[in-house]
Amino acid sequence: MSTTELPFIKCHGSGNDFILIDERSSSSVLSPEQRSRMALLLCDRKGGIGADGILFVLNSEVASGRMIIVNSDGSEPEMCGNGLRCVARYISEAKGLLDFHIETKGGVYAVERVDDFFEQIPAYSIRIDTISWGTDDVFPEANAEKFLHHPLPFLESELLYSMIKNPNPHLVAQTAGPDTALLSRIGQRCNGNRDHFPKGTNVNLFYALAENAIFVETYERGVGLTNACGTGMLATSIIARTLEVIPPGQWITVYNKGGFVKCRVNEVDGHIQSADLLGNATYEWEGLVSLDWSNPADFLVMTHRVFEAEIMAYERLRHFAQNRIATT
Repeated sequence: MSTTELPFIKCHGSGNDFILIDERSSSSVLSPEQRSRMALLLCDRKGGIGADGILFVLNSEVASGRMIIVNSDGSEPEMCGNGLRCVARYISEAKGLLDFHIETKGGVYAVERVDDFFEQIPAYSIRIDTISWGTDDVFPEANAEKFLHHPLPFLESELLYSMIKNPNPHLVAQTAGPDTALLSRIGQRCNGNRDHFPKGTNVNLFYALAENAIFVETYERGVGLTNACGTGMLATSIIARTLEVIPPGQWITVYNKGGFVKCRVNEVDGHIQSADLLGNATYEWEGLVSLDWSNPADFLVMTHRVFEAEIMAYERLRHFAQNRIATT
C-alpha cells in the first residue's frame, strides 16, 4: 500500500479557485498520471475539496520555482494567470522574495509583490510576454497570420471573433452586455467534438463599461464556466486594445464574476510586446489530504486552518466590484 500525505492551501485569484500543493514536501515526485487523477478527485465540487484546478509547486533550475497547473478535468494547460499569482504569493512568502520569476509549461514569467491593489488584499503582478497571433495549431482553418474581428458561421453569427495565444489559446468576442447562456453555448461548441479547434480553446466574451474598464466572462477549456480566467482577461485586454476599445499604455480595470483585476498592454512603436496582469492571491483554508494510490478515490481531507480575515477582506472587494459594475 502506497499512501501519500500532502499539505495543501485552498486559494483563489478573482474567485478562480485552486488547491495549491507544494510537491517539494512529498517524499516522492508525483507522476503526470497521479496529478491528473488527483485533479479529477479533489476538484470535484460534490465529492472532493472543490476547485477549478490544482497548482503543483516544484523546484526549478531557471527560476525561483516551477508551477504545474492541472485543470479539474485532468488536463494540463500551458499556463494559468490567476493560479500563477497564488503560486507567486506562496513562493514570495516562503523565500522572502518580492520580485522574481516562476517557470511554467508555457514560459518563464516575471512576478512582483504589489501593495496598493485593494485594502488588506495580498496582490501580485505578472508580466506575460509569450503572446502570439498565429492560429495554425489552434484554429487551422483560419489560414491567417492574425485572426481579428471575423465572423464564424458555425458559432453565434451576430458576433465577430478574434484569436490570440498568451500562451493559452483564447477566442474573444465583444457583446453589448453579459450573456452567460451565450458564452456557454459557444464554449461547449468549441470544446466539444473539436472539429474546428482540435486542441480546444478558451472563450471570452466582453463588453465595455467605461473608457478604462471592461467586463470579461470566460468559458475555460478543461474547466467550463469560471468566475474568472487570468490569461483570458489578459487576452481580452489585448484584443480590446487592438480594436481601440481601451486606451494605450494605461492600467485598465477588468471586472469579472469573481471580482476584478488590473491589466496593462505594453506597446513599442504600435506593436504589442507584453501585457501585465495584477490581482489578488487569496488564501481561504489549509489542510492535509491523504491518498492511498491503490484506492485513490477513498481519500481523506483534514482542515487545519481557515483564513477568516482574508475571506472577509475579499468579500469587501467583491461587493465593491459588483457595485461598480452596477453603476458604471
